[in-house]
Amino acid sequence: PRHQDSDGDGIWDGVELGLTEAEASDYEPATEIEFQADLDPSTDTDPLELDTDGDGLNDGVEDLNLDGLQDVTETDPDDSDTDNDGMDDGWETTYSQLPTDPSSDEGCSDSSRFLDPLSALDAAQDLDSDGLTSLEEYLLDKIVAGERVANQTHPCETDTDGDGVNDGPEADGNYGGGASDPNNPDTDGDGLTDGEEDRDGQGDWDEWWETDPTNADSDGDELSDGLEEQQGTDPLEEDTDDDGLMDGEEVLMLDTDPLEEDSDGDGVSDGMELGRDGDQDAGSYTDPTREDTDGDCLSDGQEEAAGTLDGHWDPSSGETSPIRLDSDGDGLSDGYELGLNSDTCEPDEGRDT
Repeated sequence: PRHQDSDGDGIWDGVELGLTEAEASDYEPATEIEFQADLDPSTDTDPLELDTDGDGLNDGVEDLNLDGLQDVTETDPDDSDTDNDGMDDGWETTYSQLPTDPSSDEGCSDSSRFLDPLSALDAAQDLDSDGLTSLEEYLLDKIVAGERVANQTHPCETDTDGDGVNDGPEADGNYGGGASDPNNPDTDGDGLTDGEEDRDGQGDWDEWWETDPTNADSDGDELSDGLEEQQGTDPLEEDTDDDGLMDGEEVLMLDTDPLEEDSDGDGVSDGMELGRDGDQDAGSYTDPTREDTDGDCLSDGQEEAAGTLDGHWDPSSGETSPIRLDSDGDGLSDGYELGLNSDTCEPDEGRDT
């Protein structure tokens, strides 16, 4: 009772309650009360609520002259959408003026794109030419942790998140995972902006030359598209070097080179060394990171050179075994038997398996 404006919105409590004359009490006669009458007693607002209609604008901001009467230049503090265009007054007001802070996302830098909370015409207009009407930008949402939340874009900016793809193509996108997020420059979090992935900015995924901005690993090789760009591998080809191993296996597990079919240079592809890529004996493996798996001073490729390079040891064709130091079991290493100079090659006796 000792405060004329209980909620601090600038409008006296009596005006908010629609009073046209002071209410006296036994302790305070009406003639001694400082009072302001409501000029429109048919309407009232909540004297205990800063923003009666919940539109993001305080009642005193909407009723600028604080008299309880809505003038033609004022929004209605009792109606969150004064012009009934589907967009609340607070949102429209934010984009009806120049930015107060150049670093802020609020406000429109171009007055020709201003919204008007007192005109319903702007709802159907695409003031920033991004492919979305103002109302569509206002109504955008997304699912976060199973909950639908607002995801409004800037109605005065063509590309809200600055990723190189306009808001419209992102919001209406037809990528592998649906639309991209017009408020997130890297929707899939792969280290590449949506614009770097959707190179033509059309809102769809051209699989033969673009990566998918809604899928961190477009080719499914266990390496993110961004990491592939760093590695120099092809983000649209799961096996860049065609050695029978996925790029992700090579980088994350095997420590082989995803850009070299034969990482150790022994003449046998990495995939064949691991039982793939045409290996005719998939149960035996050599080391794709070691040129001479069994340490007999012959490279794995040399041991198969006498026959067919197919991963299968065929003694009848003169091949030695790339996983046995002494293929014939006579106590002499394969390299020694083939006359290798012991001064330049010391067989690894511990490699005989």
